[in-house]
Amino acid sequence: MTATGLNCHNPAPRSINRVPLVNQSGSKMRVTRKAQMKRTGLLAVAMAAIMGSALAGTAAKAEEDCNWYALQSAKQQQTNEQKSCGLTGDGWTTDKKALTDYCESVSPEEWGAALKARQKLLEACG
Repeated sequence: MTATGLNCHNPAPRSINRVPLVNQSGSKMRVTRKAQMKRTGLLAVAMAAIMGSALAGTAAKAEEDCNWYALQSAKQQQTNEQKSCGLTGDGWTTDKKALTDYCESVSPEEWGAALKARQKLLEACG
């Protein structure tokens, strides 16, 4: 090692691996890179957990929406049968599994439009 703290195998002084921080009392303290990396890793884990729960919440909402869609669509078909409207085609069924599968395969705007269109046909039926 030379007088400057450098040597030919490790050109950077050892203190460069430490980053000065200030604690709550305002005094300077040093944290090693290893500690920084550990904190960064913990932060990444925390962010992944938050994102995961947000996505899980979105999936739960989509499932709830599709269950509601299937229930409403089945009620429309029951009304169709009770009024003897004779409406047939896509969506005119009481098969909740088929209705849920359809809902999960399209956007909320698309299944919402299908519900509205069937409702208009039912209203026109009388």
